[in-house]
Amino acid sequence: MEKNIILAQIGKTPAYKTVKYKKLYRNHESDPSAYCLAESDTEENIECTESCYSFDVILSELEKKKQRKADVLILAGTKESSWANLCRFFGTKYAETEAYSHIKDRMQEEEDASGGIQNILEIRHEIEAFLTACLNGTNVRILIQNNGITYMESKENFNLLSGMLSEVLDSEKEEGRKEKIENIKINLHLDISNGFRSFPMYVFLSSNYIRQIRPKEESIRIFMYYGMFDKKLKLEDGKFVSSCQGDYVPYVDMSDASDIMQWTDAVAEFYNSGSVIQLLKILDSDTERGWADIRIDDGQHTVCDVFRKFHYAVNTNNLKLLGETTRLLAQMERYLDDSLPDYAKNLLEHISKDFQERFQISGENRSAYGTLSIQTAIWYLDQQRTGDAVIALQEGMITYAMETFSSKCEALINKKLSAEKEISQGMLAKDEALFDFKYRETVREYVFDTRDIEEKEWLYEYKYLSEHLRDPAMRMQYNITDKSAIETDMNEAEQAVRKLAEKILAGKLDPYIEKWLDELLNMQEYDFFICYRRTSWKKEDGVKVVRGIADFLSGQGYDVFWDMDGHLEGAAGEYRPEIRNAIRNSRYVILLLGKDSLKKYTKNDCYYMEIQTAAERNNKKRIFSIMLEGFEDKPDLESFPDTLKEEIKKIVDGYQHIGFDRKWGYSEKEQNDMHRALLNAIWENQKKKQKK
Repeated sequence: MEKNIILAQIGKTPAYKTVKYKKLYRNHESDPSAYCLAESDTEENIECTESCYSFDVILSELEKKKQRKADVLILAGTKESSWANLCRFFGTKYAETEAYSHIKDRMQEEEDASGGIQNILEIRHEIEAFLTACLNGTNVRILIQNNGITYMESKENFNLLSGMLSEVLDSEKEEGRKEKIENIKINLHLDISNGFRSFPMYVFLSSNYIRQIRPKEESIRIFMYYGMFDKKLKLEDGKFVSSCQGDYVPYVDMSDASDIMQWTDAVAEFYNSGSVIQLLKILDSDTERGWADIRIDDGQHTVCDVFRKFHYAVNTNNLKLLGETTRLLAQMERYLDDSLPDYAKNLLEHISKDFQERFQISGENRSAYGTLSIQTAIWYLDQQRTGDAVIALQEGMITYAMETFSSKCEALINKKLSAEKEISQGMLAKDEALFDFKYRETVREYVFDTRDIEEKEWLYEYKYLSEHLRDPAMRMQYNITDKSAIETDMNEAEQAVRKLAEKILAGKLDPYIEKWLDELLNMQEYDFFICYRRTSWKKEDGVKVVRGIADFLSGQGYDVFWDMDGHLEGAAGEYRPEIRNAIRNSRYVILLLGKDSLKKYTKNDCYYMEIQTAAERNNKKRIFSIMLEGFEDKPDLESFPDTLKEEIKKIVDGYQHIGFDRKWGYSEKEQNDMHRALLNAIWENQKKKQKK
């Protein structure tokens, strides 16, 4: 349903004369100074509106259209405007009434015949009721403005105009609710013919301002007209030309000014935030001109459909549809025709050319979806949507690796998931499994979420983004209060996204990704990693306990890793990659807690580093804790960093202890009992996992 609201200005002038207003749209092709006849006109029969007031043209036009009328007429002016002349015109046009007689008695008599009503504020509501009755139900509202001479008066006029428009729109919306009308389109007609000083500008600005701040589901279209009262036209050789003796006054349609602003705002919104909501509103609302139905891609799609699908693709991360719609938008300029005004056509062509540059994917590219996702990340970054850019980039990197090195990623997935969820050869290349969550998480975890930053400098930017904007745990950051820290984080994050994206798109990371995949495929897999200190009670007793466990589990058919001779410790405090990789490639970790196991924290203690690696989210392992005689029930953790302190508390208090809280001795019988208890715990855990 459509509602029509007219906002017209009433100036301070002598009594208006009745003239023939003729609505005109464009200049004559052969004579730029002349106006054309409308298609419905002939030289013998020219449709025009005879009136003293230009807004009567809008009223007349709406009355001619079936089931349409002006719902509200807002008349704006100062206290000195010609309110009396307005009442005289309508009183005469619609016959003298008792209401008009009462108003006429209150009119101010002035020699200059400006037609003022001295007490307009007192009888404003009476005039509104009188004019509403004259206009057969069109609700008339009067807005008294300031003269607009000073800055403060102009500012107040803007507030008065926007306030009145909001009030009227709210009233129409409420009326729609009462009538159970869900979709109401508002046509706002602005007549600035009698505006003076800054009034016309503020009428236009306040109307556009209201359109922007109203709820997004409301559809408001603005039309603007100017009745050139001082310009006379006569009909000559089928065209209107200027003449002092002319009978016609041009009523010029200036709605392009509103359309230009609306299109500019919509395209700015698209570039700034990727939103097509305003563009779709423009295309969908202007059904008369058929902009939404412009066909592209050899007639297979409309412009409106493509933008709507693009909106869906971006917000659901549907890469297949995103690829299709970016291709169509990049080709759009070839299909735009003259049914669009030049300003709209130019703006859409600009979008098309921008997409041609952003989303070009060559036929030789082995990673169509990955490249598209990374290009989208750069697009987000240009809109200052850094968080969205990080997500698109990280997901794009995974897709890129799975497409570019599909066979090696398939081998890695099968190695890590075993029979749990194997993938058949060639599935990634056919896109059939490219977006399977389990497969993607495997590639993410082992290829990109590795903590070996010292060994993987090519992942520096990825690490920064993970830890500062989107860490693996997706924790919310809430404790940054330093402004400089915030600015530093954002600046570095934006640089990291751009650098990493450019490296991938240029193929600079391909050798590193492939080499790392080869290393992962060649790494030995283990069932258990044993974390221990070499001394637990007396010299070398830790080694003896570990050897006993390793021999027992090996006898049960399990693969066990433990640094038997301590050779992998390297230099003092050196945490060797072999140790880290062994933990990453083990299904479980067995942690021995003996005397002084949790002694005072030192940064380069390999025992603590192993615990941290096992507890990291992307490597997180099931830990079986074995407490030995001499282990302190309440170890002093004061010197430990907070993250490690919390993890060790969980290990001591919460993780599965073999034998519950029992502390195992070093005798052969105690150790044999501990081995059986450990094996039972492993079996129980495997049963639960299989059942789950």
